Amino acid sequence: MRLVFVLASMWLFMVQAEARCDDRELVIRLGLAPQSETPARQSALKSLQSAINSELQGRACLQVILDDKLFASALSVTALQSGSVDMTLPSFSELAAVAGDYRVFDLPFAFRDVRAVQRFLTLAGNRMSESLVRFDVTLAAIWNGHFDQISAKRPVVLPADMAGLKVRTQPSSSVSQMIDLLDGIEQSVNREQLAAAIKDGRIDAQVTDWVTLMGNNTAQMHKGVTQTNHTYRGHVLLASRTWWVGLDANLKKSLSELISRISKQANFDADQRQVNAKRTIIRSGVPVRGLTQQQRKDWITTMKPIWDAYENRHLLQLVVQADKAL
Repeated sequence: MRLVFVLASMWLFMVQAEARCDDRELVIRLGLAPQSETPARQSALKSLQSAINSELQGRACLQVILDDKLFASALSVTALQSGSVDMTLPSFSELAAVAGDYRVFDLPFAFRDVRAVQRFLTLAGNRMSESLVRFDVTLAAIWNGHFDQISAKRPVVLPADMAGLKVRTQPSSSVSQMIDLLDGIEQSVNREQLAAAIKDGRIDAQVTDWVTLMGNNTAQMHKGVTQTNHTYRGHVLLASRTWWVGLDANLKKSLSELISRISKQANFDADQRQVNAKRTIIRSGVPVRGLTQQQRKDWITTMKPIWDAYENRHLLQLVVQADKAL
């Protein structure tokens, strides 16, 4: 884990080092909460900053402002509204704290894979952007993240298999509700202590992604991984609507095209990173299980109370349509 910390520190240093802008350039201030950093978001933001600072040199410069207190959760939207920053990059879960429609991505087993997410976004059209207008916020891009999986000390294929397990999760209200419905016991353990907690029995299972499982080698300490794809975690590149509308037309066009191109590559890279990590885990000899169609239906049935509490019935219908279309 020391290596992970060192790499993260190096990335933050590089981001800050590239923040030097010329007086003649428009400084684009992007607020970021580094505590919730992920490899996918790190890579995508680094590519975006490099592209803006090289291709738009003399016209614009991206400056990343790092602060866990100012840009965590709903505060990132507040920062945009106040004009403290021009852009932010919250996760779906963080944005959902103010824009409830985005809680759809937190619904357990809403999407079976990335294709279902893409199909849903196509069906939703401008709906996800329109839900942000009242906050004076513009949706600039959606960046892929990862799906969560379940790794446990015993095979998990049905909801009942989670009963009584002490589960380490990432902070999320929907995941907490899911573990409660499964009669599991949610546990909070620092990632540095995770391996020791699994070894001494304080943790029986964990909810996490392929890249994290590969990096901390904890999949080998369990009896395999079940590819549940139960929660999709992505990020949203947001801009202040007032700031965006006020940009020079030519610069706005160049910036929009650049963001679109970088986002497309970043999304491909994020997906491939998870695929490669899964392959590495399989090659290491760790059993990886999938869910049959009926087993997935059983999980969805168990998660029904969480789905029922989601207020946007139209988006729920689109989730079902996206799944049936595959």
